[in-house]
Amino acid sequence: MTEELDIIGEPQKIIIKRIINSGVLFALSFISINIILNIVNAVTGNFYNLSPILYFSFVKYTNKIVFNNHSIFFNYLSGPFICLIIAILSFRIFNVIKRTGGLFKVFFLWLGINGYVLFFGQFAITLVLPNRHVDSIFNFFNMGLTYEVISIIISVLCIAALGINITKYFMYLSHTRYYIKHSSTRREFTLQTCIYSWLWGGVLCFLFYIPFNNFFIIIMLIFNGVVVSVVYLFSKNKRNKSVHISKNTSISKISIKPILILIILWLVFHFTFRLLFKDGIAI
Repeated sequence: MTEELDIIGEPQKIIIKRIINSGVLFALSFISINIILNIVNAVTGNFYNLSPILYFSFVKYTNKIVFNNHSIFFNYLSGPFICLIIAILSFRIFNVIKRTGGLFKVFFLWLGINGYVLFFGQFAITLVLPNRHVDSIFNFFNMGLTYEVISIIISVLCIAALGINITKYFMYLSHTRYYIKHSSTRREFTLQTCIYSWLWGGVLCFLFYIPFNNFFIIIMLIFNGVVVSVVYLFSKNKRNKSVHISKNTSISKISIKPILILIILWLVFHFTFRLLFKDGIAI
């Protein structure tokens, strides 16, 4: 069967299953990393007596008069740095299990991408979302527009560079050489596994965060779109042809576990957070 797939590719239903699974795992990783970001920011804010209030999708600080060099620096960077650490660890885990990990490797690949995007995305939104996140650091230290523009350019380039460097990672998700032997089939595979999965996962994230009152979430989803677009464009490069593919086909099978986890998260955070966090919770 595998030899046949190496020649003619996969049936349509298997492709749809792969898109569904990958999209669900993208949504799970995106929601998880954002929850971690907000919790870390709230805990750090409490440490510096900033009286943080934790809402469903963001943190508000009510005691900004105690801001000083240390508090504003560590408070606004603690969450992004934790996301970066999670991204590094996730990519390490992916490299360990990339030939055998099945759906786990897909989750850790998306988690690494989302953690990386959240870190550099904080530096790339300073002009779009003023007086929030890292932009507060620029304002506090009076660093000026030039530094913000430089920060945005470097951050966007780093996000694009991630797409170039992880293109080969997505090739590992194919269990047939049909998708990696030609530039056209590599494009086809990344279109399914990256672009379509990101669109499907983005819809799930949008539904999860309804009613939508946090523009930050939308921007991070867009930055993820930049990453997968670069992966799609760079998949044509010949160096992505020389990968040792896994024979684990679990990404192309409908697995009820990630879907159940998403439903459970939906119920927990919509019915619990919408009630408890409607007016915010003081940390």
